[in-house]
Amino acid sequence: MKKHIVFPIAIVIVLLLVVAGQIYISRQANVPLPQSKVQELVPPSGSSPTIIPTAVAKNTVVIDFGNGTKWSEKSSGANVYEATLNVVKAKGVTIADKQYKYGKMIERIGDVSNSKTSYWSYLVNGKPGTIAADRQIIYPGDKIEWKYVKQ
Repeated sequence: MKKHIVFPIAIVIVLLLVVAGQIYISRQANVPLPQSKVQELVPPSGSSPTIIPTAVAKNTVVIDFGNGTKWSEKSSGANVYEATLNVVKAKGVTIADKQYKYGKMIERIGDVSNSKTSYWSYLVNGKPGTIAADRQIIYPGDKIEWKYVKQ
């Protein structure tokens, strides 16, 4: 083939490969993330609905208060926040959070609150959280650890 024909054909092939790669990447980015499955039961008249999680897979949630008290429970949820909230509710204590534009931040678990020198921090499978707890998706078998960190 002549040189003046080979070069434009090569450019077209490269452009097609680039476009195909972009399509592949955009389709991968649109894969839906797992959501917690809940079933709402119709309550008898005059009572409130009961929400029952249908997901069977559980995660381990460890809450280390930094004072020798440490909880370790199985829990389910679509994200770190939901799984933690389920454990805290099961223990009969309250949790306080604050909504920021980037997501929820845990302010207090039980009677242990964030302060100028200490705060709640989480890890998933030993890796520190890099996004808000309500935006950190978890998968079956993940280990979530909350630590009350003193600076």
